[in-house]
Amino acid sequence: MKLPTKSPPPHYSRRKLLGDWSQSAHLYACLQHSKKLHPSFDRVLRGLLTVDPRAHVLLLEGARTHLGRWNRTLGQDLLGRLLFLPRMNQSTLLSLLRVCDAFLDTFPWGSGVTSFEAFSVCLPVVTLPSRVTVLQLSLGQYRRMGMDMDLVATDEAAYVALAARLGSDRAFREMMRRRICFKKSLLFEQSDTVIEWQNFLMG
Repeated sequence: MKLPTKSPPPHYSRRKLLGDWSQSAHLYACLQHSKKLHPSFDRVLRGLLTVDPRAHVLLLEGARTHLGRWNRTLGQDLLGRLLFLPRMNQSTLLSLLRVCDAFLDTFPWGSGVTSFEAFSVCLPVVTLPSRVTVLQLSLGQYRRMGMDMDLVATDEAAYVALAARLGSDRAFREMMRRRICFKKSLLFEQSDTVIEWQNFLMG
């Protein structure tokens, strides 16, 4: 398990990282291990891709194992807006997260280090803690930053609405980015947080 370093990732444009098509797209990162992409999360993917016609969801290559299921639950049209990316080093990953519009916390198995990585580059994370039964870290991170009322959804419909607003409403997205940038030191520069993580990881 490797938390983000203090060294800032290089600044690359969307065009350089993903190509010309990405310039007008709304990019939702869901760069999770394939085991976290539970069938119950498909409703969120379908809802988001339906309400936001410019939405593209970025996934890791390993998520292709779910293509058969997604062909049934999403359909071919929506399936075409899932983008599968190869594994990448942390520097490239952070550069990619920096140009995304939102990060999607999965359920019932929630994000771990990936939400730390998102927050490290001020990327807003949408989470639904009532559906997360394993690793409610995103909620804990928001509470640590005093932001647990902003992007914490109460149900699936609210989750989709929050994510779509981040993608479509630039003013709202930038406000959330600024707030996270201002507060994220509470996650990364507190010695008690480091000690708690050390104790947890060392058993």
